[in-house]
Amino acid sequence: MQTKTVRANIFELFKRLGDEQGVCLLAGTRPGLLGFNPAETFTAAGAEIKDLRAFVKRSARLGRPVAGSISYDAAYALHNLRQKARNDLRLTDICLHAYDNFLTFSTERSICLHFKDPTYPELIRHIINRSQSSPRTYRSTNFHPVITEAQYTRAYNAIRDYLYNGDLYQINFSHRLEAETDMP
Repeated sequence: MQTKTVRANIFELFKRLGDEQGVCLLAGTRPGLLGFNPAETFTAAGAEIKDLRAFVKRSARLGRPVAGSISYDAAYALHNLRQKARNDLRLTDICLHAYDNFLTFSTERSICLHFKDPTYPELIRHIINRSQSSPRTYRSTNFHPVITEAQYTRAYNAIRDYLYNGDLYQINFSHRLEAETDMP
């Protein structure tokens, strides 16, 4: 693995990404990480999660950082829990990417390239020099709840009773909101 430090703004580079795949930006960590065009991707839903450990071990052995997302619903398979809520959105429980080439940053203006591919620094230079396309305006409707006010009130009252009776000490009550947009 080679490294090279360049002077560039990580967020300007991020805005210029185009057709790159598997983009992950972790900006709240030190150092931050930006990866794209992963060497390997792991996605899973439900029972397929058992292969997660092998993916992570293989990535660590190859020196690849892993970044992506793990949904709350992944806990059903990870902890052998019975799922009560319907999974009507059919979202992936886990989507992780492993990178051979990636960037780290501790400030907005200094980027450290980590790469196995010798052409990676030139790719980064090319992305930095891309013209930034003008932002497109999208239309969308306001978000609105899927449940009725009466359903919300019943659920809230049940939660209040659970808390009052000591059955629960904390709960995150959420409900789905929907909107329409022409954003791809």
